[in-house]
Amino acid sequence: MTKPFDLIATGTGASGAAASCRKAGWKAAVVDNLPFGGICALRGCFPKEVLVGVAQALDRTRRTRGKEDVFNRILGAHLIVRRRTKWSASSRWPSRNG
Repeated sequence: MTKPFDLIATGTGASGAAASCRKAGWKAAVVDNLPFGGICALRGCFPKEVLVGVAQALDRTRRTRGKEDVFNRILGAHLIVRRRTKWSASSRWPSRNG
């Protein structure tokens, strides 16, 4: 028996992507022989990444304090806005391509 799917996620660590695609109307399936959640959720790499990310953001903030004007001139505030907008637009990819 054959069943057509738009997306088959191997492992439940990718279930968020599968859920987004399913919400957008795609026919999605998740295949995994391990407990639901995937290795990162069950073994802790997501919490580690969150804590490391926060520590890095705090470190960058402390090191750039007083240099905001230089940062804006070098990088350009318009690039930051564009980058955020581009990422936000790409996060809606499944619903636009349903």
